[in-house]
Amino acid sequence: MSGDLRPERPAALTVGLLRPCILAHLMGGDTVYGYELHHWLLGIGVECDLGTVYRSLNTMESEGLLHSTWERSVGGRSRRRYELSEPGLDMIDAYVAPVEQLRTVATEFLDMRRACESRAAADAAQHLRHAATPRVPV
Repeated sequence: MSGDLRPERPAALTVGLLRPCILAHLMGGDTVYGYELHHWLLGIGVECDLGTVYRSLNTMESEGLLHSTWERSVGGRSRRRYELSEPGLDMIDAYVAPVEQLRTVATEFLDMRRACESRAAADAAQHLRHAATPRVPV
């Protein structure tokens, strides 16, 4: 054991976007089951497990951001269908500024990373040119 407690890959940054994405998805008046919402979130790149989605839905409902109704499926099983409430619609507007800030920070991070890659590539090319130059003994 190396003592390194860091995970093999960083934690998903997109999990902070779970709630705003759920609200925005329901903004058009659609209703959704938790299971289908989970698949949609994964499809847009929000890494989360099904339990996290249901916990978020339950919390958002208890906060008054969503409403749910129970429906019986063809197989006879009951499922909850979620829809956006008026306070949930207002909350979408509250998420705009923080998400814009996150986009600015992400763009800055990516720009810095690209700049470092460009410098590293230029340094490597310089090193190769220097190594390929024949040396004449003095």
